[in-house]
Amino acid sequence: MSDERVRFSGSDSLISTTTADSHITYCNEDFCRIAGYEEEELLGEPHNVIRHSDMPKAAFGQLWEYIQSGKSWMGLVKNRCKGSGHYWVSAFVTPIMDKDGKVFEYQSVRTQPTDEQISRAYSLYAKLRNGTVSTRRIKWVSLSFWLLIAQLASLLALAFGALSLPVALWLLIPLCITQVVTSFRLKLRLASVNKLAKSHYDNLLMEQPYTGHCD
Repeated sequence: MSDERVRFSGSDSLISTTTADSHITYCNEDFCRIAGYEEEELLGEPHNVIRHSDMPKAAFGQLWEYIQSGKSWMGLVKNRCKGSGHYWVSAFVTPIMDKDGKVFEYQSVRTQPTDEQISRAYSLYAKLRNGTVSTRRIKWVSLSFWLLIAQLASLLALAFGALSLPVALWLLIPLCITQVVTSFRLKLRLASVNKLAKSHYDNLLMEQPYTGHCD
């Protein structure tokens, strides 16, 4: 059976709602068309009818952890079509609460991710299925700060005679090289975030009253 990727338009939004126990109560035309189902075939069915076997349990485990605690979840998901093939979505899932603060419905809006995002998700999910993923953030700003502190400490130690010049250089040269590399990586990350932000909204005049900065 073919498992070719089904692509869809960037203007398509695949929307569905489910009960608290994940049975479909609504699915829009885009969702039905891409998944290859008629509306009546999906209504009342558990949402995992479209789950692809390539999706790691850990990803859905995190999804449920988020939405059952009242938080929204966003992530890439590989779904299967009715007959054959699959499609990737960037999903935003939101829990809807009743007046007592209990979840009575989940809403999901899905759009087309980029090929680059899919490639990264494919690699990540392969690792998740093998249980080899370690998730931690690289704190570039903190790393850069402590590198500067280490350089300053070395210079002070040299100035007050606690270190000889050869030892100080032995410490300072690798610290400075690491500092340059770290600063460059931080600059690249900030540039990518800035580009993403400006692609959504870019108004130099109104940046000041909203943020108090113009940088």
